[in-house]
Amino acid sequence: MNDIILKFFGAAVLLAASFFLGASMIRDERGKIDEACSILDLIKYIKDNIEHFVKPLPDIFASYNNSVLEKNGFLTSVRENGIHLTAEKIEDYFHTDSELLSIFGDFCRSIGGGYKDDEVRLCSYTANQIEKRIEKMRDDYSSRSKLYRTIPPLFALSVVLILV
Repeated sequence: MNDIILKFFGAAVLLAASFFLGASMIRDERGKIDEACSILDLIKYIKDNIEHFVKPLPDIFASYNNSVLEKNGFLTSVRENGIHLTAEKIEDYFHTDSELLSIFGDFCRSIGGGYKDDEVRLCSYTANQIEKRIEKMRDDYSSRSKLYRTIPPLFALSVVLILV
């Protein structure tokens, strides 16, 4: 009798862990999209401040607030070291799509080197490219979240069936 109870308890623990794993993977995917949206918001903020107020980059970063970019340390590093030095270690701050990070890294290395119109065009181009990547990430998110909800529990059930 105790053997059966232990098997059921083990199966329940395995199933619960698989559901938590799926939920964690979904949360990670959502976090990647949130990071991408924060990057897009930053670029739009930079564009607006350059276009309308002709502010220098350090002043723009000093006045910008975003909880995601504060939490991952990117804004703190940009304020202390500047955007060009921070761009060299951009992978340390973000866990989002690698292609999006490449686009953003190019933006960070290029911003601040031209005239107002050139900077506004760079911001617009980069924002457009990132919006496309975010749209793809959102499409992928819906299909991946379905997989993450079903695959881990099905795998756990198959292990339970094999072991029982």
